[in-house]
Amino acid sequence: MSRLKDLIICLQGVALACWFFDVSTTYFALKILGCVELNPLGWPLGILGAAVYYIPTIIGTFYLLFKINTKVSYLVAMFITVITLFMASLNFNAALSNFGNVVFFGGLQLNVELMNICVIVGSLLALYNAGPVLIKHLQFGLGRIFLLERGPRSD
Repeated sequence: MSRLKDLIICLQGVALACWFFDVSTTYFALKILGCVELNPLGWPLGILGAAVYYIPTIIGTFYLLFKINTKVSYLVAMFITVITLFMASLNFNAALSNFGNVVFFGGLQLNVELMNICVIVGSLLALYNAGPVLIKHLQFGLGRIFLLERGPRSD
């Protein structure tokens, strides 16, 4: 179960990295390039709003995984992590749209949709690699069907 704990906490770190990427590209686009923020409350209060979401989420997930340490707490931590990754994907999408203002490709427009598809495919491949670990440790009805380890053969 320690590998599952590590995986969930690492995914929380990925969400925090997406938020930091959004903050850094927004700062660069607004302050250094001189772009205009469409939402007047978006820049200064957006950082605080995301911090109010991400910091308690990480602390709560840590508490569920390492202090309570039950099967239900693992399920709740996974559910919170899925929601956090969804919020992180929104931050990552905003960062990529800011990134189009930051990086210039010699007159070519940055195709944000193509980059999002690449990130989603990469995330699915990472989940495919982490999936057997999750299924092995959950040991529910459907989880037992998809186990990669096989028992002794009865030939």
